Amino acid sequence: MCFVRYTDDRQYSGQIRIMGRTNIGGGKKAGRSKGEILLNVLERVAEGVGDFTALLAAMVEAGYGASPRGLQYALDRVRADAAAAAREAEQERAQQRRYKKMLSSLRRDGLIEEEKKARGGILRLTRKGFLKLAALRKRKEKAMPPIWYEGGRSDIFTIVAFDVPERERRKRTWLREVLRNLGFECVQKSVWIGKVKVPRQFLRDVRRYHLAEFIEVFQITKRGTLQQIE
Repeated sequence: MCFVRYTDDRQYSGQIRIMGRTNIGGGKKAGRSKGEILLNVLERVAEGVGDFTALLAAMVEAGYGASPRGLQYALDRVRADAAAAAREAEQERAQQRRYKKMLSSLRRDGLIEEEKKARGGILRLTRKGFLKLAALRKRKEKAMPPIWYEGGRSDIFTIVAFDVPERERRKRTWLREVLRNLGFECVQKSVWIGKVKVPRQFLRDVRRYHLAEFIEVFQITKRGTLQQIE
């Protein structure tokens, strides 16, 4: 194991960890002369390797006395690792730019302020920022779950009947959208039927948002009787 620092910023950045044999200079493989090894390296340079550090890393990866194919394979791996590291570094820089832009926007809107300290600054919410935070938390509490659930088809009919009061109109609208997306059909204003498997998560959300007292869910069994689903 060894570490190689790449100095060409156009292609490589940071430290790339090279895994493999580190016996360079520690003896050549049987059957390969020093001249053959030198020929191998010079051929890679002639083919346009360009960056000496990449070639060195490939030699460490492939091992001293590697075949031309082995050295080329190691060189391709080194280049691929370097490209991946460069992409990751660029993604981190892009994320930092987004955060800085967001903080600038918050400062500009008067939601945060910076308190200067000897060793940097501390970000604090302003009064306007606290009000905004409270409003967002309240909105989150009132937000309904997504209207999409994974239900699937069933061999038996399921009936959903509900009588949600007018004061809960938003929840009633959510319920209708969910039933429609699951594949139920409305046979009356508040009665829906379909050969649909009712998702357990949907039933949990019904209880979570205090709708259980307004909804009845039944399955029509093979005997033709109604069985309530809880």
